[in-house]
Amino acid sequence: MCHHRLCCAVLMVMCGTGSALSEIVPAVPGDFGPSAIVETFEGIAGVSLPLVEWGPEFITPMSELLNPYVLPSGVVYSSNNPEQARVFDYDAPGYSWGPEAWGWGLSWEGGTIHYQTPFPSGAAFFGAYCGQSSSEPVGTVTFTFPWPVRSVGAYVEANLWPENGYDGVVTLEAFDEFGVSLGQVAVVTDGVTSPWEGPPYPNGLDTWIGLGTHDGAFSIYSIAFHGYNVVADDLMFVPVPEPASFLTLALAVICVVRRR
Repeated sequence: MCHHRLCCAVLMVMCGTGSALSEIVPAVPGDFGPSAIVETFEGIAGVSLPLVEWGPEFITPMSELLNPYVLPSGVVYSSNNPEQARVFDYDAPGYSWGPEAWGWGLSWEGGTIHYQTPFPSGAAFFGAYCGQSSSEPVGTVTFTFPWPVRSVGAYVEANLWPENGYDGVVTLEAFDEFGVSLGQVAVVTDGVTSPWEGPPYPNGLDTWIGLGTHDGAFSIYSIAFHGYNVVADDLMFVPVPEPASFLTLALAVICVVRRR
């Protein structure tokens, strides 16, 4: 498990024009607590979906995601990009060659994600081939939640090659039930340490990005990541409590007050 850094300054916090009752604010991992659900992207490559073949003899440790695709957590991935997203898993059963033979290249300066890269958890991650030309708009991938949520975040990286127009920026945008933007935050990722540069490998898949509200006053129904070839891991989200939960809490408070 890597030593996470809340790296990288938040570039912007922008409020949407939708039904938000309070301002979007950045969220850090410590804001999520035990009620958070985490999509780790484990148990997909080589389990739920077949591994991608690389020529007639070699099988990679990655699977192409269907579009849309329901992830184990119930979150639905979708994209309007022609290239399919992948789930890469170094613990996937059945791939050929050793783990050192495979990697996911971000860019020359962004590095290559490999089997010794520090991950937030496990050995799997999500990768999207999107926005591959720096002369075109950045790509977008969307995740829709099975329930309304009040905060969401993930560890991310993106193409980082400034001289070729890849700025390493990932933007996280939240939407309400009608698809209206509630606001967004952005970070500059710093890439990963390539296999030939280590060990050690100080830069892992560890740039955090998250958002929510200071009081949880509104619900998020879906999010989008915008960037050049975005990768992500440990997608965290906190569901909005059911009305019954609020009722139970209110009754508990009443009981405490009466006992006093």
